Amino acid sequence: MTKREPKKIIYVDMDNVLVDFESGIKRLDPKVKAAYRGHLDDVPGIFALMDPVDGAVEAFNILASQFEVYILSTAPWENPSAWADKLIWVKNHLGDAAKKRLILTHRKDLNRGDFLIDDQEKHGAKEFGGKHIHFKTDQYPDWDQVIRYFIVIENLNPMALQNPLAMRKADDSSIPQPRFTAPILAKGWTKKELAAHSAAIVAALKRGLEKDGVK
Repeated sequence: MTKREPKKIIYVDMDNVLVDFESGIKRLDPKVKAAYRGHLDDVPGIFALMDPVDGAVEAFNILASQFEVYILSTAPWENPSAWADKLIWVKNHLGDAAKKRLILTHRKDLNRGDFLIDDQEKHGAKEFGGKHIHFKTDQYPDWDQVIRYFIVIENLNPMALQNPLAMRKADDSSIPQPRFTAPILAKGWTKKELAAHSAAIVAALKRGLEKDGVK
């Protein structure tokens, strides 16, 4: 019997990767903003006010269908409520897909895995032993680009985009619509066939792939 290869491990940061930090700031009372100017992440309860980054919930579910995905975040040391609020946020927005998969640490480099999706290089992200997918850069500006990377390079099955958990409601309809709508839903394509038939995706990835030395 052929032994199955273990699933690759992906760590995903929270602040400004899964969670839209600015959305929480906008909901603060002006007096609270003034009192915590320069250290808004210390505002008690602020993390419970935040919305998901566009496409983040859908992308998390897509990746979780094929990889071992964990949330790897840092919580402010001077704001104890943030530690609990981050857990509540994960439960409310990611549900069972993220059950017992939240890791809070100030040393991300101590976690072993294959990928870290993070918008920063601090707290050990720069020293992470796997590939750092630097979110919100020219290479990986948003979740669409990250998902395309995993399809073309890491053989994420494009049919994962049809996962019911990766659906969202359209703005003008109650009918669920796919969040990721690039022309990549051909079942059974190999990586080579996918690249050949999805020129738009390959072009979108070009900057990141060339920098990574991927041919």
